[in-house]
Amino acid sequence: ELAALRAGGAGGGAAPDEAGAQESMSKEASAGSNSPFAGMFGDARALRERHRAAKERRLAEEVSRLREAGNMSHRDGDYMAAEEHYSAALHLAPSNVQLLLNRSAARLMLEEYKEALEDCEKARGLQPEATKAYLRGAKCKQLLGDLEGAEELLRLGLGAVTGATDRDELEAQRRGLVMVSRMLAEISQCLHPVLEGPTEGRRALRLCDELERQKQVPMWRLRPLRLRAILQARDSSNGLGDEAQRLANEVLQQPPPGASRVELLFWKASAYLLVGDRSTAKATLREIATITADTPDDRRPVSVAAAALLSRLVEADAAKDRGNVFFKDRRWEDAVECYEEALRSSRDSDDLSAVLHTNIAAALRKVEQREGDALRHAGRAIEANPRYAKAYFRRGVLHYDAGRWRQSLDDFQRARELEPKLQGLDQWLHRGRHAAREGNERKNHYKALGLQCECEADEIKRRFRLLARECHPDKVRDAPANERAAAEARFKAANEAHEVLSNEKTRKEYDFGAPEPDYGHFGGFRHSHRPQRSRGFGFPRRSSPFDYYDDDDDEVYNFFG
Repeated sequence: ELAALRAGGAGGGAAPDEAGAQESMSKEASAGSNSPFAGMFGDARALRERHRAAKERRLAEEVSRLREAGNMSHRDGDYMAAEEHYSAALHLAPSNVQLLLNRSAARLMLEEYKEALEDCEKARGLQPEATKAYLRGAKCKQLLGDLEGAEELLRLGLGAVTGATDRDELEAQRRGLVMVSRMLAEISQCLHPVLEGPTEGRRALRLCDELERQKQVPMWRLRPLRLRAILQARDSSNGLGDEAQRLANEVLQQPPPGASRVELLFWKASAYLLVGDRSTAKATLREIATITADTPDDRRPVSVAAAALLSRLVEADAAKDRGNVFFKDRRWEDAVECYEEALRSSRDSDDLSAVLHTNIAAALRKVEQREGDALRHAGRAIEANPRYAKAYFRRGVLHYDAGRWRQSLDDFQRARELEPKLQGLDQWLHRGRHAAREGNERKNHYKALGLQCECEADEIKRRFRLLARECHPDKVRDAPANERAAAEARFKAANEAHEVLSNEKTRKEYDFGAPEPDYGHFGGFRHSHRPQRSRGFGFPRRSSPFDYYDDDDDEVYNFFG
């Protein structure tokens, strides 16, 4: 401006009466420009304003850059980097509501619920009508387990927010929260303190699955509920037994609020019992007994149930051990009686029930006229534990005894799927395949003699002689026609069976089929199967899964579980 004034004065275009004034102003300006205080106040103020504006512009640009970098990281799923970018931006702009809400979203994904809630509370204080502050804050409270606080925060939001769309969003989240609360209440109603009621347990487990899929409840709160639901449902299929064992140990490490040590140990014992580890279950139940001896009023219903469960397990194992001794001594009916006594005390363990039913089937197979009962117990063993390979194995042998070749093979194959290295299974699978190939045309020679296929050669001769005395045509010559015809048919079948089974070669071919030639050796053919130490007609001494003994110490082979 001063330069412009100077230029105007030099032009000479001013009127004469103005020339003096301009000259005076020029002199004053010239005098002022020579002063050391010239422009000190006005020029400095303008400079400060320009510096402040430039600084704010650079700050805004840096905040915008950091926010955009955080948004990009959040879109890419790198929530930790997003949180770092938002935090850096908030360091520059601590009152930026949008940045606070963005960082709360990143912290939600990182499961940092307390820190995310702090951001939402600060954003709500700066901008009370910020809808996302209520939505995300309620989500944080919900995932922290404070469902009542979450619902109250959403109600506050409905009172502060005016937009119709925002209010609809708040109301939708509140209704979802109410549904979650109802589901949790229903789960609590289904679960029994001492884990009774499988039907209610299965219902609770389905509700837990739904809550887990929705990710509406924190795992620390859902974990004990799911554990109790699995235990009460008594379902170890599809890996649930192993999951219950894992959850029980996790709950012991991080106990839920309000759960006592007795309850935690009772859940652990029940979990180990579910997977068949009775020794660990009994040890855990004894630990409960020690605790309750010092504090008798500690969760009395649970401690009483634990004591009763321990008593039943001890009684069941003792009766089972007595049955094993009788089985070893071939006192089949005494063994069955002990196993049935053990069954009455094994209602808490499906695994033990399956073993006992299988043992009863094995003993009854040795008793004449009890084959139907043996088959029924084998079926119950499978019902108790559908993944118990030995139950399928035993039932397959019973089907084979009765001449149900196809069903026998199906059970052997199922046993192979469940336990490929099950002792004795390969030989029976070979038998089953050969019999199933022959189909309905195959005659049941062992059944015709009233024997089982692992019988000895002398048993075949002895039984044939007995049948010959009973039903030889000369013995029934004076009997009625129908009885004579039946006796002749029995004699004919027994004679044919004796001819096949009394010869070592024909018996092996009947059991396993004709041996296939092996062209891989010089000097002719040889059978493809390896010779085995045998008794009688070359059959393995322990060819039946119903009669396994150890050759060294005469202990029952791993049959009883």
